[in-house]
Amino acid sequence: MLYSFFRGFSLLAFVLVAAISAQAYTITYNLMGGVNHPDNPASYERDTTKLILKAPSKEGYAFLGWYVVSASGKDSSYYKGENFARFRNLSRSWLVSDIENFTVEARWGLVPEIPQQDERGCYLIRTARELYGIASVSKQDYEYSPEYRFEGCISLLNDIVVNKNLLDKDKNLSLEEFVYWIPVLFKGTFEGNGFKISGLRGNYGLFMELGNIYGGNVAPTFVKNLGVTDSYFSGKVVGGIAATIGGPVQMNNVYTDVSVHAEDYAGGLIGSVFLAPDECVTAMRPALNAPQYAGKSTADYSRAAFIENSYSLGLVEGAYAGGIVGEMDVAVLRNVSFAGQVKGTSTDCIVAKKGNACSTSSIIFEVENSKCIDNGDTAAYPVFKENAFSIDYVLYGGVNSEQNPASYIKGDSAIVLGDPQKENDVFEGWFLDSNFVQKIDTIKTQYYGDWKLYAKWKSFFVIHFEMNKGQTYNGRTFYLPLEFRWSADSAAFVLGTASRGSGFEFDGWYADSLFTKKITEIPAGNTEDVTVYAKWRPKTYTITYHLNGGTNHPDNPSTFTGEDDGFKFKAPTREGADFYRWTYGELGGVAEKISRMQNIDLYAEWFPKPQKPKQNSKGCYLIGTREELYWFAEMVNGRLEGVERNAEACASLEADIVVNDSIAKDDVLDLAGKDYFVWQPIEYFDGSFNGNGHSISGLLMHNRYSDFETYGGMFYVVRSYKQVVDILIKDSYLRDVGFIKSFYITGNRMALSNVEAKSDWQASVRGNSVTLSGLVPGRTLLVMDVQGRVICRMTTQSSMEIDIPMAGRYLIRYGKQMKTISVR
Repeated sequence: MLYSFFRGFSLLAFVLVAAISAQAYTITYNLMGGVNHPDNPASYERDTTKLILKAPSKEGYAFLGWYVVSASGKDSSYYKGENFARFRNLSRSWLVSDIENFTVEARWGLVPEIPQQDERGCYLIRTARELYGIASVSKQDYEYSPEYRFEGCISLLNDIVVNKNLLDKDKNLSLEEFVYWIPVLFKGTFEGNGFKISGLRGNYGLFMELGNIYGGNVAPTFVKNLGVTDSYFSGKVVGGIAATIGGPVQMNNVYTDVSVHAEDYAGGLIGSVFLAPDECVTAMRPALNAPQYAGKSTADYSRAAFIENSYSLGLVEGAYAGGIVGEMDVAVLRNVSFAGQVKGTSTDCIVAKKGNACSTSSIIFEVENSKCIDNGDTAAYPVFKENAFSIDYVLYGGVNSEQNPASYIKGDSAIVLGDPQKENDVFEGWFLDSNFVQKIDTIKTQYYGDWKLYAKWKSFFVIHFEMNKGQTYNGRTFYLPLEFRWSADSAAFVLGTASRGSGFEFDGWYADSLFTKKITEIPAGNTEDVTVYAKWRPKTYTITYHLNGGTNHPDNPSTFTGEDDGFKFKAPTREGADFYRWTYGELGGVAEKISRMQNIDLYAEWFPKPQKPKQNSKGCYLIGTREELYWFAEMVNGRLEGVERNAEACASLEADIVVNDSIAKDDVLDLAGKDYFVWQPIEYFDGSFNGNGHSISGLLMHNRYSDFETYGGMFYVVRSYKQVVDILIKDSYLRDVGFIKSFYITGNRMALSNVEAKSDWQASVRGNSVTLSGLVPGRTLLVMDVQGRVICRMTTQSSMEIDIPMAGRYLIRYGKQMKTISVR
């Protein structure tokens, strides 16, 4: 399955007032100087399943979204500070039970302007609107995601002011109205060129995260020659430069003079450096103590974060507040200073908390020449070096021209590049990329920043690999087009092996897209670019259908290959029944389409064909058969076509009902040779149901129901539990919980006697699949990103599998426990 803070109400808060029914909740709008959209409601009914808030308007500003400020629901704290658009299509229970009455705040930003790019592809930032344009040239994971991912190069060419005089002398906000900053997940190079950015107000920091956010290429990210001042950042994990570092980073000549406020980790520069590999994801990682940090680590420094010749001023406040870094596990700090104030439960002027790890050998924790200084002693700050920008020449065996300098400084004239020399070869030009696409003959020094140039020789050629949906080459996964450079004067290039996934076998490389000429190498002496094509042979798998009294759809295949991935299974038919769904195994996980590359067994699940029961003079439904029971359940659940959902309906059980007969043998589930029906609990019921002492037997249920201890699986959530009485549930089965021999619903809260709480739970990761076990069914489980933002909220089964499609680090919260996982 398969993604806080706020000030009090502004005087400009706008409250919509209207006549509100007893079954409705109110919405309050804080417009921050804007004008609300006339279609936005003042309230919503408790059975609302979709709530869309339209954008307000404010002349000269860009609307960034509605953000939840406060709410009265039981789980409202999970959504405080979140963009409301992320939750607009959640299940009907979310609005009613989690948020109820709520207040949203309009956030505004500057109207963005897309910045110009130089020859290197660097975006050149001269104005505040161009700074906001970074989000415009970034990627979003989905339409309503507030997260922007930028990968590339940014060069600052001026001092930038966003909100003038944002802070007072005590580092508090001095403005009633301001524009919000949009932090991005950043990977690449940010060259400040000695300039500064001031007046930012937002979550996280200048950046949300630095480094290798989603795996793949592990090249370091650079942030250098930059200042951030007069800014206010808040949230769960916060830093003056970035909330977190998620990959190798090199930060040099950087300073901040800002106000940082975090619920957890706060740092003057970085909130949390979190890079240690997850070698024991089934248990919480132990905290490392001081003796384990003595001396140099033997870990891989290429994946560490380096913060050098940098300092922080201002206010840093959080549970763990560090003048430079809140928490770090794989990092080196050199020549860093703090001259400000730290507040929190655990504080330190440099690093507040040493990170956690499963293995101490993976830790790098080095702090050299750090100083905690009086904020008036400016002579003790690190001295920023003069901005001398380097020029790196990749010569591939050649000898550089003497006219090509190794560096330049501001004010230098443009550099006309000379030709290098290489024996028995011909120089074909300087290029800005290693694939020799973007040619250059002059460096325009007015754009500043470092340059890296590649010499192309006649003997060079490029081998392009057309993977045809393949995923790995020689065991390595590639996210970008796969290419290799080779030289005619080298040996033959031997082609390696590739893989595409469990549904295909590699059938070799071919010189043409029609797969007529198979090859194993590129011969020595070749000078022309070459494209090779991977051919795949699909594997064949079988499907065994367990139709449970039904007749299969003729379009459902008995075999399939990897080419059939994504095929949606068709519904079978059964006399007197409605098809519910296909599952993997009896009462197993849902199977909607071909996705597992293996032989599979599919089980058809059915409901009895519903029949509408009679009603008495008070409108109460009189239920006497299983078909009438299912009609009532589906009506309350809103799944009867042409029938309006009524969660407040009244029902009276008029007879004993048998849904399935003899489903057990010696207290073991035994469905072999039987045609059975499954039961989907009555969801979010707010009406009355009187069993009149009658029984319902033979319920077959999945174990993902919230209040099974109270209602034996017949109901999911009951709002007025005293109105559901006098029902006997017997001879029924709840998967992973067991048999319910006899359970009487009395209208009082109780627990099933044969259900015991489990305290030990585990999480294991394989690919993008996370398997959880040892859970108590019916509890709340949250999947969050590393900033603590809720991505997914689920009700637990005793064991369950979650598919997380995107690589990254995630937090899983169950009860009061939290585990960290990495999806690669």
